Amino acid sequence: MYFTEDQAVALASLTKRQLRYWRQTDVFQPQVAADTEDLLFTFRDLVGLRALASLRQRVSLQELRKIGHWLRTSYAHPWSTLRFYVVGRRIQFEDPKSGRRLDTAPEGQLVIPVELQQVANETERMVLQFIRRSKEDVGQLRKTRGVARSAMVVAGTRIPTSAVWSLHERSGVNGILKEYPTLTRADVEAALGYERDQRRARAS
Repeated sequence: MYFTEDQAVALASLTKRQLRYWRQTDVFQPQVAADTEDLLFTFRDLVGLRALASLRQRVSLQELRKIGHWLRTSYAHPWSTLRFYVVGRRIQFEDPKSGRRLDTAPEGQLVIPVELQQVANETERMVLQFIRRSKEDVGQLRKTRGVARSAMVVAGTRIPTSAVWSLHERSGVNGILKEYPTLTRADVEAALGYERDQRRARAS
């Protein structure tokens, strides 16, 4: 199964700007080569992107790029297959053949593991949720407890229709789709239609 760029950024909790910059600076390259900007991403790509996003919270992009270049000389899919540790602002990684870390932590530094299996499990959960939503919830609305005082939301998400309406007034439909890449035009139209009807009812 392959995922589009919009789906990849939503499932990996990134922005298009981040993803494109990572590609341009060779921090991350998807497995599927393409001659156009319309790239496809595999499940393994999503795991790698989410692992990178987690590491990026503690480590500079320059460090990630340098390590990534080295890793790709020895491992086919490093960001989605290796186990990483964060030591201060640096990364250690475990060689799967020897089981040894390829960097040493300064004495007394706390080592924070980034559990790849946990990242993979979370990515799988989000993918399954995304697939279910794309089949059953597109263009549908429902009330959800605990979201903005049980306000109406786009089905399969926690996005209130009122937020869609407010953004539409400022940015239009394209602005909404850019801000919420998991939404479709059918979702946006349903949310705007509902909000429009509510406003007419209150005005009458």
